[in-house]
Amino acid sequence: MAKHILNNTFESYDFSVIGIATRMNLYETLAHVNLALNIELAYTVNLPFPLSEGHEFQFAIFEYESSSMEMEFQFISNTSNLLPTSKIQSTGDGLFSGMAVDETARLIKELPSVDFFLCMKGKAHEHRALSAAAIIDGINGITNAEIIDIQSLPSRQNLLL
Repeated sequence: MAKHILNNTFESYDFSVIGIATRMNLYETLAHVNLALNIELAYTVNLPFPLSEGHEFQFAIFEYESSSMEMEFQFISNTSNLLPTSKIQSTGDGLFSGMAVDETARLIKELPSVDFFLCMKGKAHEHRALSAAAIIDGINGITNAEIIDIQSLPSRQNLLL
């Protein structure tokens, strides 16, 4: 007899994600993306994430909503870009013994080469994300921009903002 398991957890992944690798900092990248896509991503909130035991990291969220395109955009760094709420105390006899060390974390640890994510929700987001990825990939200073298959990522729930 077959055994069936009901999975009643609902996670809505009805959006596209562009992974951006660059050598530019957050604000330079944001300015270039805004200009290239003719959008106005603006800071909205610091999102706290408890990514490692006992440590909470904060990620700045930048958003833009276009009623004419019927689209929502969210831009977030893959690494915590603010000081965590707690600091790790270094132990041992090494060079940094006894010093407080700032720790950073990755939002999506499976993608260490991705620096930023641009999430796109709304009408025809799949098609528009392909076009946006090609435009972003052409920006001077962007190493790579490509669509991310979020269904295959174990930590994909971190992108449900």
